[in-house]
Amino acid sequence: MNNFPPPELKTYRPNYNLISSFSIKHKDEDDYQEARLFLESEGISIGDYFMNAYRELDKPSFSKKSKQPFRFQTQQA
Repeated sequence: MNNFPPPELKTYRPNYNLISSFSIKHKDEDDYQEARLFLESEGISIGDYFMNAYRELDKPSFSKKSKQPFRFQTQQA
């Protein structure tokens, strides 16, 4: 019997770590369906679009107003 150290355990981390769900108001359903068709035709995920829109439209103004950003419990040390 060989007394080699046990092999190193490798963990798997998926590319997309956060999963979310949301609701669309009835008055916005048509625009939502159009947006989904547009994103599908461009090969863009809803999450990518959401984050890009946030960075482009709201992040600078939001960061100036907030003293501490929102953090999920998994991000807190």
